[in-house]
Amino acid sequence: MSASAARVLSTARSLLGIAAVTMLIWLLAEAESLRVERVRVEVIFRAAPESERVVRLAPGQEFVGSVTLTLEGANARVDDLIGRFRRPVRLQPGRDTIPLDPGRHVIDLASAIASIAEVRETHVRIASSQPATAIIDIDALVSRTATVRVEAPPGAALEGAPEATPASVRLSIPGALAKDLPADLVATVRLAPESLASLPEGRRSTITGLVVEPPALLLGAEQVTIDPPRVSVAIALRTRTKEITLPTVPVHVRLAPTELGLWEITVPPEGRLLTDVLVRGPSDLIDQLGTDKIKPIAYVAPSLDDLERAAASGQPLELEAVFGDAPGLLRFEAKQRTIRLNVKRRAALPP
Repeated sequence: MSASAARVLSTARSLLGIAAVTMLIWLLAEAESLRVERVRVEVIFRAAPESERVVRLAPGQEFVGSVTLTLEGANARVDDLIGRFRRPVRLQPGRDTIPLDPGRHVIDLASAIASIAEVRETHVRIASSQPATAIIDIDALVSRTATVRVEAPPGAALEGAPEATPASVRLSIPGALAKDLPADLVATVRLAPESLASLPEGRRSTITGLVVEPPALLLGAEQVTIDPPRVSVAIALRTRTKEITLPTVPVHVRLAPTELGLWEITVPPEGRLLTDVLVRGPSDLIDQLGTDKIKPIAYVAPSLDDLERAAASGQPLELEAVFGDAPGLLRFEAKQRTIRLNVKRRAALPP
Protein backbone atom coordinates (compact mmCIF):
# COMPACT_ATOMS: atom_id res chain seq x y z
CA MET A 1 0.00 0.00 0.00
CA SER A 2 1.37 3.43 -0.95
CA ALA A 3 1.98 6.16 1.65
CA SER A 4 -0.81 8.32 0.23
CA ALA A 5 -3.33 5.45 0.42
CA ALA A 6 -2.32 4.72 3.99
CA ARG A 7 -2.84 8.38 4.92
CA VAL A 8 -6.34 8.31 3.34
CA LEU A 9 -7.28 5.14 5.22
CA SER A 10 -6.03 6.54 8.51
CA THR A 11 -7.98 9.74 7.97
CA ALA A 12 -11.17 7.77 7.19
CA ARG A 13 -10.81 5.73 10.37
CA SER A 14 -10.33 8.86 12.43
CA LEU A 15 -13.43 10.45 10.90
CA LEU A 16 -15.52 7.31 11.59
CA GLY A 17 -14.34 7.23 15.18
CA ILE A 18 -15.21 10.88 15.64
CA ALA A 19 -18.67 10.30 14.09
CA ALA A 20 -19.34 7.34 16.39
CA VAL A 21 -18.33 9.28 19.47
CA THR A 22 -20.42 12.25 18.33
CA MET A 23 -23.46 10.01 17.82
CA LEU A 24 -23.01 8.42 21.23
CA ILE A 25 -22.76 11.83 22.86
CA TRP A 26 -25.88 12.94 21.01
CA LEU A 27 -27.80 9.84 22.08
CA LEU A 28 -26.78 10.29 25.70
CA ALA A 29 -27.74 13.94 25.57
CA GLU A 30 -31.08 13.06 23.98
CA ALA A 31 -31.81 10.45 26.66
CA GLU A 32 -30.97 12.90 29.43
CA SER A 33 -32.73 15.91 27.96
CA LEU A 34 -35.73 17.08 29.93
CA ARG A 35 -39.19 16.24 28.69
CA VAL A 36 -42.75 17.03 29.74
CA GLU A 37 -45.36 14.40 28.89
CA ARG A 38 -49.03 13.86 29.68
CA VAL A 39 -50.24 10.29 30.12
CA ARG A 40 -53.55 8.66 31.04
CA VAL A 41 -53.27 6.16 33.90
CA GLU A 42 -55.78 3.74 35.43
CA VAL A 43 -55.79 3.92 39.24
CA ILE A 44 -57.23 1.26 41.55
CA PHE A 45 -57.72 1.60 45.31
CA ARG A 46 -57.50 -1.85 46.87
CA ALA A 47 -56.80 -2.92 50.42
CA ALA A 48 -54.51 -5.85 51.21
CA PRO A 49 -56.40 -8.91 52.54
CA GLU A 50 -54.40 -8.91 55.77
CA SER A 51 -55.34 -5.30 56.51
CA GLU A 52 -58.97 -6.26 57.30
CA ARG A 53 -60.06 -3.12 55.51
CA VAL A 54 -62.25 -2.43 52.51
CA VAL A 55 -62.03 0.70 50.38
CA ARG A 56 -64.69 2.25 48.14
CA LEU A 57 -64.87 5.36 46.02
CA ALA A 58 -67.21 7.95 47.46
CA PRO A 59 -70.06 8.86 45.09
CA GLY A 60 -70.41 12.22 43.32
CA GLN A 61 -66.76 13.03 42.60
CA GLU A 62 -64.72 13.80 39.51
CA PHE A 63 -62.36 10.85 39.93
CA VAL A 64 -63.93 7.65 38.54
CA GLY A 65 -60.90 5.39 38.12
CA SER A 66 -58.35 7.12 35.90
CA VAL A 67 -56.22 10.29 35.89
CA THR A 68 -54.14 12.32 33.45
CA LEU A 69 -50.65 12.79 34.87
CA THR A 70 -48.12 15.40 33.79
CA LEU A 71 -44.63 13.87 33.91
CA GLU A 72 -41.32 15.77 33.94
CA GLY A 73 -37.94 14.08 33.56
CA ALA A 74 -35.28 12.74 31.29
CA ASN A 75 -36.51 11.30 28.01
CA ALA A 76 -35.44 7.71 28.72
CA ARG A 77 -36.82 7.78 32.25
CA VAL A 78 -40.15 9.21 31.14
CA ASP A 79 -40.42 6.47 28.50
CA ASP A 80 -39.63 3.88 31.17
CA LEU A 81 -42.37 5.21 33.49
CA ILE A 82 -44.93 5.42 30.68
CA GLY A 83 -44.23 1.77 29.98
CA ARG A 84 -44.87 0.92 33.61
CA PHE A 85 -48.11 2.91 33.56
CA ARG A 86 -49.53 0.58 30.93
CA ARG A 87 -50.57 -1.52 33.92
CA PRO A 88 -53.08 -0.11 36.42
CA VAL A 89 -51.60 1.70 39.40
CA ARG A 90 -52.72 0.15 42.68
CA LEU A 91 -52.97 2.43 45.71
CA GLN A 92 -53.18 0.55 48.96
CA PRO A 93 -54.49 1.85 52.31
CA GLY A 94 -51.69 1.78 54.85
CA ARG A 95 -49.09 2.45 52.12
CA ASP A 96 -48.39 5.01 49.41
CA THR A 97 -49.49 7.89 51.72
CA ILE A 98 -53.01 6.33 51.91
CA PRO A 99 -54.35 6.22 55.51
CA LEU A 100 -55.60 2.96 57.01
CA ASP A 101 -58.05 4.44 59.51
CA PRO A 102 -61.77 3.86 58.81
CA GLY A 103 -63.61 6.91 57.54
CA ARG A 104 -63.70 9.25 54.54
CA HIS A 105 -60.39 10.52 53.17
CA VAL A 106 -59.36 12.95 50.43
CA ILE A 107 -56.32 11.62 48.59
CA ASP A 108 -53.85 13.81 46.67
CA LEU A 109 -53.42 11.59 43.63
CA ALA A 110 -50.12 13.06 42.35
CA SER A 111 -48.47 12.63 45.76
CA ALA A 112 -49.92 9.15 46.29
CA ILE A 113 -48.75 7.89 42.89
CA ALA A 114 -45.34 9.56 43.25
CA SER A 115 -44.79 7.73 46.55
CA ILE A 116 -44.99 4.28 44.95
CA ALA A 117 -41.55 2.64 44.90
CA GLU A 118 -41.85 1.71 41.22
CA VAL A 119 -42.42 5.40 40.37
CA ARG A 120 -39.79 6.80 42.75
CA GLU A 121 -37.00 4.69 41.26
CA THR A 122 -37.48 6.29 37.82
CA HIS A 123 -36.71 9.79 39.26
CA VAL A 124 -39.50 11.24 37.13
CA ARG A 125 -41.46 14.07 38.72
CA ILE A 126 -45.24 13.94 38.67
CA ALA A 127 -46.00 17.62 38.24
CA SER A 128 -49.79 17.38 38.39
CA SER A 129 -52.80 15.12 38.21
CA GLN A 130 -56.19 15.72 36.66
CA PRO A 131 -58.38 15.23 38.61
CA ALA A 132 -56.18 16.26 41.51
CA THR A 133 -57.90 14.27 44.26
CA ALA A 134 -59.92 11.14 44.95
CA ILE A 135 -62.36 10.73 47.83
CA ILE A 136 -62.40 7.25 49.36
CA ASP A 137 -64.31 5.56 52.18
CA ILE A 138 -62.37 3.04 54.25
CA ASP A 139 -64.32 0.56 56.35
CA ALA A 140 -63.14 -2.12 58.76
CA LEU A 141 -64.15 -5.68 57.89
CA VAL A 142 -66.01 -7.72 60.49
CA SER A 143 -66.39 -11.48 60.62
CA ARG A 144 -69.73 -13.28 61.02
CA THR A 145 -70.78 -16.93 60.93
CA ALA A 146 -73.60 -18.15 58.67
CA THR A 147 -75.30 -21.54 58.68
CA VAL A 148 -75.33 -23.27 55.30
CA ARG A 149 -78.77 -24.23 54.01
CA VAL A 150 -79.08 -26.61 51.04
CA GLU A 151 -81.95 -26.01 48.62
CA ALA A 152 -82.95 -28.88 46.33
CA PRO A 153 -84.80 -28.39 43.03
CA PRO A 154 -88.61 -28.43 43.27
CA GLY A 155 -89.96 -31.96 43.14
CA ALA A 156 -86.63 -33.63 43.94
CA ALA A 157 -87.23 -36.99 45.62
CA LEU A 158 -84.78 -36.95 48.52
CA GLU A 159 -84.23 -39.53 51.21
CA GLY A 160 -83.71 -37.37 54.28
CA ALA A 161 -82.29 -33.87 54.42
CA PRO A 162 -79.10 -32.97 52.49
CA GLU A 163 -76.10 -32.08 54.65
CA ALA A 164 -73.43 -29.49 53.83
CA THR A 165 -69.78 -29.87 54.84
CA PRO A 166 -68.79 -27.60 56.43
CA ALA A 167 -72.18 -26.84 57.98
CA SER A 168 -71.29 -23.16 58.44
CA VAL A 169 -69.12 -20.57 56.69
CA ARG A 170 -67.32 -17.41 57.74
CA LEU A 171 -68.42 -14.13 56.20
CA SER A 172 -66.19 -11.08 55.91
CA ILE A 173 -68.44 -8.01 55.76
CA PRO A 174 -67.86 -4.24 55.77
CA GLY A 175 -68.80 -2.89 59.18
CA ALA A 176 -71.36 -0.50 57.71
CA LEU A 177 -73.33 -3.47 56.35
CA ALA A 178 -72.83 -5.80 59.29
CA LYS A 179 -74.50 -3.56 61.85
CA ASP A 180 -77.95 -4.06 60.32
CA LEU A 181 -77.77 -7.85 59.96
CA PRO A 182 -79.68 -10.31 62.17
CA ALA A 183 -77.81 -12.67 64.48
CA ASP A 184 -78.87 -15.87 62.68
CA LEU A 185 -77.39 -15.54 59.19
CA VAL A 186 -78.08 -18.22 56.60
CA ALA A 187 -75.99 -18.81 53.47
CA THR A 188 -77.46 -20.90 50.66
CA VAL A 189 -76.27 -23.70 48.41
CA ARG A 190 -78.58 -24.46 45.49
CA LEU A 191 -78.60 -27.90 43.92
CA ALA A 192 -79.09 -27.80 40.16
CA PRO A 193 -81.33 -30.49 38.61
CA GLU A 194 -78.46 -31.66 36.39
CA SER A 195 -76.28 -32.27 39.46
CA LEU A 196 -78.81 -34.86 40.69
CA ALA A 197 -79.42 -36.56 37.34
CA SER A 198 -76.41 -38.90 37.53
CA LEU A 199 -76.66 -39.80 41.23
CA PRO A 200 -77.53 -43.39 42.18
CA GLU A 201 -80.82 -43.99 43.95
CA GLY A 202 -81.16 -45.31 47.45
CA ARG A 203 -77.70 -44.46 48.79
CA ARG A 204 -75.92 -41.37 49.99
CA SER A 205 -73.67 -39.51 47.55
CA THR A 206 -71.48 -36.42 47.89
CA ILE A 207 -71.45 -33.50 45.47
CA THR A 208 -68.33 -31.33 45.79
CA GLY A 209 -67.44 -27.78 44.81
CA LEU A 210 -70.88 -26.21 45.26
CA VAL A 211 -70.90 -22.41 45.39
CA VAL A 212 -72.15 -20.78 48.59
CA GLU A 213 -74.42 -17.76 48.15
CA PRO A 214 -74.33 -15.03 50.82
CA PRO A 215 -77.41 -14.33 52.95
CA ALA A 216 -80.27 -12.66 51.06
CA LEU A 217 -79.58 -9.29 52.72
CA LEU A 218 -76.04 -9.32 51.30
CA LEU A 219 -76.78 -10.43 47.74
CA GLY A 220 -75.17 -7.98 45.35
CA ALA A 221 -73.22 -6.23 48.09
CA GLU A 222 -69.60 -5.41 47.31
CA GLN A 223 -66.58 -6.52 49.33
CA VAL A 224 -68.41 -9.46 50.94
CA THR A 225 -66.35 -12.66 50.96
CA ILE A 226 -67.20 -16.19 52.08
CA ASP A 227 -64.76 -18.68 53.56
CA PRO A 228 -64.84 -21.32 52.25
CA PRO A 229 -66.56 -20.16 49.05
CA ARG A 230 -67.50 -23.74 48.08
CA VAL A 231 -68.75 -26.70 50.11
CA SER A 232 -69.66 -30.36 49.67
CA VAL A 233 -73.19 -31.69 50.07
CA ALA A 234 -74.11 -35.25 51.07
CA ILE A 235 -77.45 -36.26 49.59
CA ALA A 236 -79.49 -39.39 48.95
CA LEU A 237 -82.12 -39.76 46.25
CA ARG A 238 -85.17 -41.74 47.21
CA THR A 239 -85.43 -44.93 45.18
CA ARG A 240 -87.91 -44.20 42.43
CA THR A 241 -88.78 -47.85 42.05
CA LYS A 242 -89.66 -50.12 44.89
CA GLU A 243 -91.10 -53.58 45.41
CA ILE A 244 -93.32 -55.27 47.93
CA THR A 245 -94.79 -58.75 48.34
CA LEU A 246 -98.51 -58.89 49.05
CA PRO A 247 -99.51 -61.98 51.03
CA THR A 248 -102.80 -62.35 49.13
CA VAL A 249 -104.74 -60.72 46.31
CA PRO A 250 -108.45 -61.67 45.84
CA VAL A 251 -109.59 -63.12 42.54
CA HIS A 252 -112.83 -61.93 40.92
CA VAL A 253 -114.81 -63.22 37.97
CA ARG A 254 -116.02 -60.58 35.57
CA LEU A 255 -118.92 -61.17 33.19
CA ALA A 256 -120.95 -58.97 30.94
CA PRO A 257 -124.32 -58.14 32.55
CA THR A 258 -126.16 -60.06 29.81
CA GLU A 259 -124.26 -63.25 30.73
CA LEU A 260 -124.81 -63.21 34.49
CA GLY A 261 -128.14 -65.06 34.43
CA LEU A 262 -127.05 -67.67 31.89
CA TRP A 263 -124.13 -69.30 33.67
CA GLU A 264 -123.37 -70.84 37.01
CA ILE A 265 -119.67 -70.29 37.72
CA THR A 266 -117.79 -71.47 40.79
CA VAL A 267 -114.15 -71.06 41.75
CA PRO A 268 -112.47 -73.75 43.88
CA PRO A 269 -111.20 -72.42 47.24
CA GLU A 270 -107.54 -72.66 46.20
CA GLY A 271 -108.19 -70.32 43.27
CA ARG A 272 -109.97 -67.57 45.13
CA LEU A 273 -106.76 -65.89 46.30
CA LEU A 274 -103.38 -65.39 44.69
CA THR A 275 -100.61 -65.66 47.26
CA ASP A 276 -97.17 -64.04 47.56
CA VAL A 277 -97.75 -61.49 44.80
CA LEU A 278 -94.66 -59.40 44.04
CA VAL A 279 -95.43 -55.79 43.06
CA ARG A 280 -92.87 -53.40 41.54
CA GLY A 281 -93.30 -49.74 40.69
CA PRO A 282 -92.78 -46.12 41.73
CA SER A 283 -92.08 -45.89 45.43
CA ASP A 284 -94.91 -43.45 46.11
CA LEU A 285 -97.43 -45.89 44.60
CA ILE A 286 -95.94 -48.90 46.37
CA ASP A 287 -96.33 -47.05 49.66
CA GLN A 288 -100.05 -46.67 48.98
CA LEU A 289 -100.74 -50.37 48.42
CA GLY A 290 -103.16 -51.77 50.97
CA THR A 291 -104.58 -48.34 51.76
CA ASP A 292 -107.95 -46.99 50.69
CA LYS A 293 -106.25 -45.40 47.71
CA ILE A 294 -104.92 -48.58 46.06
CA LYS A 295 -106.45 -52.03 46.66
CA PRO A 296 -105.42 -54.30 43.78
CA ILE A 297 -107.44 -57.33 42.72
CA ALA A 298 -106.91 -60.12 40.21
CA TYR A 299 -109.70 -61.13 37.87
CA VAL A 300 -110.59 -63.49 35.09
CA ALA A 301 -113.00 -62.46 32.33
CA PRO A 302 -114.22 -65.51 30.37
CA SER A 303 -115.67 -64.89 26.94
CA LEU A 304 -118.93 -66.38 25.71
CA ASP A 305 -116.99 -68.93 23.62
CA ASP A 306 -114.95 -69.91 26.72
CA LEU A 307 -118.12 -70.49 28.73
CA GLU A 308 -119.92 -72.51 26.07
CA ARG A 309 -116.88 -74.69 25.45
CA ALA A 310 -116.39 -75.43 29.15
CA ALA A 311 -120.08 -76.14 29.71
CA ALA A 312 -120.21 -78.50 26.73
CA SER A 313 -117.07 -80.41 27.73
CA GLY A 314 -117.75 -80.57 31.44
CA GLN A 315 -114.08 -79.74 32.02
CA PRO A 316 -112.89 -76.82 34.20
CA LEU A 317 -112.07 -73.64 32.34
CA GLU A 318 -108.51 -72.46 32.96
CA LEU A 319 -107.78 -68.74 32.53
CA GLU A 320 -104.84 -66.46 33.33
CA ALA A 321 -105.66 -63.93 36.05
CA VAL A 322 -105.19 -60.25 35.22
CA PHE A 323 -104.44 -57.60 37.84
CA GLY A 324 -106.64 -54.56 37.99
CA ASP A 325 -107.87 -51.66 40.13
CA ALA A 326 -104.27 -50.39 40.37
CA PRO A 327 -102.28 -47.76 38.45
CA GLY A 328 -100.72 -49.02 35.25
CA LEU A 329 -97.22 -48.17 36.48
CA LEU A 330 -97.38 -51.07 38.92
CA ARG A 331 -96.18 -54.47 37.75
CA PHE A 332 -97.47 -57.68 39.35
CA GLU A 333 -95.83 -61.09 39.49
CA ALA A 334 -97.46 -64.21 40.99
CA LYS A 335 -96.09 -67.74 41.18
CA GLN A 336 -99.45 -69.13 40.10
CA ARG A 337 -101.86 -67.05 38.04
CA THR A 338 -103.93 -69.78 36.38
CA ILE A 339 -107.46 -69.89 37.76
CA ARG A 340 -109.86 -72.81 37.29
CA LEU A 341 -113.54 -72.14 36.78
CA ASN A 342 -116.31 -74.71 36.92
CA VAL A 343 -118.96 -73.67 34.43
CA LYS A 344 -122.55 -74.85 34.01
CA ARG A 345 -125.36 -73.42 31.96
CA ARG A 346 -128.30 -72.42 34.13
CA ALA A 347 -131.56 -74.18 33.48
CA ALA A 348 -133.97 -72.14 31.44
CA LEU A 349 -136.71 -70.62 33.54
CA PRO A 350 -140.28 -71.54 32.55
CA PRO A 351 -142.08 -68.83 30.65
